[in-house]
Amino acid sequence: MEPTAALGDNFGALGGFIGGLAQGSLLRSQAKGLQAQGMLASAQSNEREEQMRRESRQQLGEQVADIAQSGIGFTATTRDTMDQSAANASLDALNVRYQGLAQRLDYENKATQLRHKAAAAPFVGAITGAAKALSHMGGYMGS
Repeated sequence: MEPTAALGDNFGALGGFIGGLAQGSLLRSQAKGLQAQGMLASAQSNEREEQMRRESRQQLGEQVADIAQSGIGFTATTRDTMDQSAANASLDALNVRYQGLAQRLDYENKATQLRHKAAAAPFVGAITGAAKALSHMGGYMGS
C-alpha cells in the first residue's frame, strides 16, 4: 500500500468526522427553529383562547341584557340556557388551548429527535469515513 493512499484514507475518515460535525450543527440549528415554532404556536393558541373567552363573556353579557330588556325575567330555564352557553364557550376555549399545546409538543418532539441526530452525526460521519478508509485499504492490499 502506498503511503499517500493510506494518508488519503485517514483524511477521508477525518473528513467524515468533520462533515458529521457540520451536519450536527445544522441539525441543532433546525431543532432551535422547531422549538421556536412550538413556542409561537403555543403563544398564538393562548391568544386565541383569550380572545374566545372575551367574546364569550361579551355574548353572555348581551344575552343577559336581552333577557332583561324583554321582560321575561330570569327563570330557571333562562339561567340553565345561559349556564350551558357559558360552559360550551369555556370548552371551546379549552379545546383551542389544548390544540396549541399539542402543536407545541409536536414541534418539541421533532426538535428533540433532531438534537439526538445532531449528537450522533459526528460519530456517524467518522464511522462512515473509517469504513471508506478500510474499504480503500482492502482494495490496495488486494492489488
